[in-house]
Amino acid sequence: MCVTRWWSRVRDSPGARNQGPRRSQSDVIGFIVVFSIVLVALVGVSAFGISALETTRDATVAESGELAMESVSADLEALFTGTASSRTTELNVESGTLATGEETRMQVTVERGGTTLTPSLDRTFRPITFESDRASIVAENTLLVRDQRVESGAIALQGPLGTFSDEHTVLPMVLTQAATEESLSGGTIQVESIVTDTSSEVFTSDASNTLNVTAELTGIPESRAAVWRRTMNERLDGMSARSPDTPCFTPASGGVRCEFETDTLVTSLVTVEYDLR
Repeated sequence: MCVTRWWSRVRDSPGARNQGPRRSQSDVIGFIVVFSIVLVALVGVSAFGISALETTRDATVAESGELAMESVSADLEALFTGTASSRTTELNVESGTLATGEETRMQVTVERGGTTLTPSLDRTFRPITFESDRASIVAENTLLVRDQRVESGAIALQGPLGTFSDEHTVLPMVLTQAATEESLSGGTIQVESIVTDTSSEVFTSDASNTLNVTAELTGIPESRAAVWRRTMNERLDGMSARSPDTPCFTPASGGVRCEFETDTLVTSLVTVEYDLR
């Protein structure tokens, strides 16, 4: 509107009226140029505004997903520690997706004096996952991981649980099992979790031999494996190592493998069945 009024004043001025047809042609060309500049500016502002709105929306969805998964992680911790036998939680995931994750395998082997002790533990579970355009957040075996889709890298938000020392180590195995493999998107989703089995195995050293423990996690993407290696190396820092290298590394099969020594090992297994509604 302001551009139109300005152009009208310029066009109707005495000097403009005296220029004749040539001036009229220049007026038309000038008007087209001005209009084009204004149009390009408006398109640029609109595109920038839409992009900014989409970025804000994606960030809001990711933040809602993180809060939801922190609630899931707290529920799993309560079920693992025995302060609850079941939990039901309503989560707002906005336009994100809550789903059962890919099958993950955890193996624990203990040796003493060159002899492999029994039982060797070999279990599979399916983590609980949240997916959005901006990030994926995964709760697996007491570790909560956020894997960025826009920015590179993954970080640990919570966990893992456990006690680690040369004298006494407690290694948790929270085996989350989906009642049905499913994926639910948008709005409020209910997660029902119940403990279906608990057990533990205790391994001890003898007078001359300590325990050599190998714990391995496979079936996870490299981004999450890197978080497991980083956090577990921090937890195992200062313990007796079986090699001069870091306790946790990438085996040939992928994933993460941790090797360390301890006098007593307690593996605490809790099976949790969950259902998404």
